[in-house]
Amino acid sequence: MKALIGAIASLFRRHKLKMLCVPLFAVAWGLLIFPKGDLADLFSAKSSELSGGAVYLDMDSFGISLFPSPEAILENVAIDARMLPTIKLKSLTASASIASLLAGKLGVSAHAGGLFNGDADVTYAQGEKTASGNRLQSVDLRLDRIGLGGLNEVLRALMPMDLSLRGSVNGTARASVDPGFGQQPTGAFDVEISKLSMNLVNLLGIELAFEKTQLVGRLSEGKLQIEKGDLGSVKDDLNAKIKGSVDLAVLPAGPGAGSPRLEPGAFDLVVSLNATDAIVRRLGLIFDSITQQGGKSEKTATGYAYRFRAVPGPGGLPRYMSVE
Repeated sequence: MKALIGAIASLFRRHKLKMLCVPLFAVAWGLLIFPKGDLADLFSAKSSELSGGAVYLDMDSFGISLFPSPEAILENVAIDARMLPTIKLKSLTASASIASLLAGKLGVSAHAGGLFNGDADVTYAQGEKTASGNRLQSVDLRLDRIGLGGLNEVLRALMPMDLSLRGSVNGTARASVDPGFGQQPTGAFDVEISKLSMNLVNLLGIELAFEKTQLVGRLSEGKLQIEKGDLGSVKDDLNAKIKGSVDLAVLPAGPGAGSPRLEPGAFDLVVSLNATDAIVRRLGLIFDSITQQGGKSEKTATGYAYRFRAVPGPGGLPRYMSVE
């Protein structure tokens, strides 16, 4: 018996790739000959079943490609989630990483075409095990020309306010997460928004528009470091440059909760801000508070320039100080 077990183990070591590929190709072949219409219906039903009825996917067609890696291809997809408007995609593809599977890990890449008139790519991979035995989860995200206008219906479903967002988002983000949160996530991001505009009449009594906005930073050991925060350009009525850090811990979901909790803490931000006379008149109380607490202001040809440091004050509200 011992000799038999040794022989089987030796066979697996020498022909591991072939033995793993046989069942994979068998499953893929079965999917290829399965009627595509029935396959789409089955996928829709399973998505609803696995989510407990919270999410339902509808599509015109469901296809399978084997090369260069197994890939599922969904065309004209509609995603219906509970309490949210329908999100439509021109296409949704998902492919598995054979190299990850052979290493005993999960690896998946997905592409969402036509998401809010843009495209999004996500790559997920399992990494090495942590001291607690959990595998690190690595996620890479790329956004290309995502239209903020498409988010308005989603935001209106979540809060009683119409921001009338406009703009186009491009950016990348990556993160490495311990699902047990024995260690804090790490990551980095670089996001740019062109032609950003929003309606803040109900909140601040004004509408704002920014030619270009960019946010670059990283997350490590529970601290969000803002390396570059550019809001608008010199042509805009309001523009600002922000650098600094924010304590941001990610905690496990509480009892009965389904997602992790973000717990912001102390912050230390240095802000250089320019505003036209019209903006200063509209938001006079805010700008008066900045100068009264120690922030510096200077008259310019079109308005005022402010420079200050923002740190936590009483009740968690910002306290403004001069920049040393």
